[in-house]
Amino acid sequence: GEKKSRKLAIPGLETGDDIDVFFYTESKLQNVHPDPMVFTLRDEAPIMNYRIHCVVDDNLTTQYRTLNGAPDFTVSRDEDKNYVLDLEMTDIPKEPRLWYNSDQQSPMVKIHIFNRRNSDDFTPRSARKDGLHANPDATLIQEDVWDARSWWMQPGSVSGSMPQEYIRDGKKIGKTLQKLMKDGKITAQQAADYTYNILCYIYIAKRGALNNLSFSKQFNYDLCSFKIPQDPGISTRDSYEPLDQLINLNHTLVFARVSGDQPRYYFPPVGGILAPSDLPPSLQGRKVLMWRKYKERKKKPTTDADYITLPMTSAADNRNVTSVEATIDGTSLSIRREEAYTGATKSGGFRVLSEEDINEGYKAWLNRYGLTVDIKENKKEAADRQERYADGRNEQKNDFKEEIKAYHGTDASEFSSGSVTSIGIDPSDPELRYNISYTMDNLVKRAGKNLILSAGKLMSGQIEALPSDRWRTDDVYLRTPREYVTRISLKLPAGYSVNARSLAALDTSVSNETGSFTVSASAPSADLVSIEITKRYNAHLLSASDWSDLLKVLDAANTWQGSTLILDKK
Repeated sequence: GEKKSRKLAIPGLETGDDIDVFFYTESKLQNVHPDPMVFTLRDEAPIMNYRIHCVVDDNLTTQYRTLNGAPDFTVSRDEDKNYVLDLEMTDIPKEPRLWYNSDQQSPMVKIHIFNRRNSDDFTPRSARKDGLHANPDATLIQEDVWDARSWWMQPGSVSGSMPQEYIRDGKKIGKTLQKLMKDGKITAQQAADYTYNILCYIYIAKRGALNNLSFSKQFNYDLCSFKIPQDPGISTRDSYEPLDQLINLNHTLVFARVSGDQPRYYFPPVGGILAPSDLPPSLQGRKVLMWRKYKERKKKPTTDADYITLPMTSAADNRNVTSVEATIDGTSLSIRREEAYTGATKSGGFRVLSEEDINEGYKAWLNRYGLTVDIKENKKEAADRQERYADGRNEQKNDFKEEIKAYHGTDASEFSSGSVTSIGIDPSDPELRYNISYTMDNLVKRAGKNLILSAGKLMSGQIEALPSDRWRTDDVYLRTPREYVTRISLKLPAGYSVNARSLAALDTSVSNETGSFTVSASAPSADLVSIEITKRYNAHLLSASDWSDLLKVLDAANTWQGSTLILDKK
């Protein structure tokens, strides 16, 4: 074939360094539905040339979607009337290391091929016509979703009850909730909250793989059975294509919307252990469609006006508050720290949750309204669970130790205790909280007769922008606004006082449209130092032109991590 050559200039490239060249060929049998194919036209390293060449039998149904600015295929037919698809991109820059969502920002192509003659596999209605379908109207794929889901999404069309094989007194739960609603003692939203949390408990306590579709289906059944008014709908997470560019019906999530002072959207627990009032970060700001009967959709097809945008949260909704009580004893620092997480920051606390914390936390919350909730299990299952609990307590100690290392950048010299006080599932108090006590021997040093405290290490580790990160042409995908607050109370040892100049040097303030980093330090009494640190990201998405301002916030936090506080010997 034609020989191509190009010159390549890579900073720092030396003799002996490798440049990777990949060729990948795959053949798929046409008597089944091949697995979907996704080509992401960008990577962690720069790409000189990216080519896709596909040959597809014209007796198959080929649907493809180009996303995020990907070029379209050049389409031709060969002598056997196969479809030949060719695409090429050159000089593709590497993906940014920080705050980048390749699913929403990198050029990509998603290809779905169906053999509608395959009687062993379901073929969506949109794929029952042979040939090539380039960038099909998203409403065609949405109709596939409605076809597959409408029989149980239609309000009032199904009736079920809490799964009797998993939970004790499932029938009593529904009757109790209905009576409480009828008597005006709880709202429909509170009944939905209870139903949501009990289903989460069942799925987690039974330790089965969580299936988003079966969760939504059961939730819909229960809302209908308990006569809780709701509206079903569909959306996609930010790890998939937007709903108005849908290419795969299985990329959708089904949710229920229940009215109240503010509408509440109940999605399967895709974001970890969340309260019913939490909207998973991966779904905030995403487009959704509410269910409509087929006749209504036929009479008035879906248009842009039918999409609803899910709400975005604020920095105040996504907050991590750290409270540090520290006491100096010689060159040791005894620390008691409490972490409280809400919203999108909760993922930072998941690592220390044990199975026992989660199960018992759900049970404690669910034991209300005169109900006592527990899963069904035989003696062996109960014994196995208790054994897992015991093993989990030991594992959790290591989890707490790893958390300390991640927070300070170094191991604790002594670990005292750690405990989870709230798993964050109460919609009226959705904080995930835990306490942890330990000793650090490397944060206080002697300097003659004085002491030097590494004050910056009492704040959690910060994101550091490397030299290669500083030039950016891509938007900054932060997913949600959020805020991190650290409140430090430092007890001084007897015979020492804080050096006024070093205390004043701790104060910092950097603020712009993208966010802020501020530190306020004071000595409210002779033996106490108080430091309050606030770091805030103001938006879920920033333009590339805002990157330099965000770097100022990041740099300020990283610089402050090196701060020290001098304690003078009296």
